[in-house]
Amino acid sequence: MIIWKDIYSVIGDNLVPNNTYYLCNSEVINKENLLTTISTGTEVLNEETKLQIEDIKGRSVQEGWIIDKYSEGTQVLIVVFEPKGSNLLMSIVLKTAVDIKFLDYPVVSDGQSAWRVDDGGKIDPKLFSILFATPTNEGLLIVVSWAGAEGENTIILLENADGLSQLPYEIGRYWSPI
Repeated sequence: MIIWKDIYSVIGDNLVPNNTYYLCNSEVINKENLLTTISTGTEVLNEETKLQIEDIKGRSVQEGWIIDKYSEGTQVLIVVFEPKGSNLLMSIVLKTAVDIKFLDYPVVSDGQSAWRVDDGGKIDPKLFSILFATPTNEGLLIVVSWAGAEGENTIILLENADGLSQLPYEIGRYWSPI
């Protein structure tokens, strides 16, 4: 795991305190290539999308949401599947006009916590936010922040031929009192 300890001072009042920001120069990410978000917040998945996902995964969808929509039609979804005993499955999903790709998060719940400390085995789509999405030579790059009771993790996802993969860079911010 890579830990960054860089702290920056910002001149002016343009940033929101306690938010996560990604700083880079235009050689790393060209802001002209960023996908344009047309919808923020959460929207419940429609039945057609649920059926498509169930057909691909062979597992019933318990609930799901669109957490980001882009101008060219791409969507980022959070999908929770029906439990199989204490085995739970949640996926971050990339839906395009031609494909649906998954990054699965299977867990065994202890009744108190599953994916995040004290989540009760439930997913709240409002705890996810997309910092940005941009096309690369390999596929779409998506930076996702996922808040929990004790802090926030920011993960970098990359689309590939088989689905989504999580790159080995993870940033965490701890905010629970000691």
